[in-house]
Amino acid sequence: MTILSSLIDAKTLKILKTFLNNPKSLFHLNNLAESASVSVSSTSRIVAKLVKNKIIEEIKIGKLSVYKIIENKEIKKIKRLL
Repeated sequence: MTILSSLIDAKTLKILKTFLNNPKSLFHLNNLAESASVSVSSTSRIVAKLVKNKIIEEIKIGKLSVYKIIENKEIKKIKRLL
């Protein structure tokens, strides 16, 4: 277990790892919850926090929202730490 892993709650870590392991993928909330094995309500709360902190971005397709990790230097640092 890394230091960063011990500082982040397990559900957030699962969602973050799902995005990091699939950097080109777009996730709908339900697909993300299923992929990360986290409840939809927890996923929704965590995704809102990750969007607010500019770790992932929300992309609107009509009325549908999908999410994608933002690829930048900070995200690469996070990936190395995990």
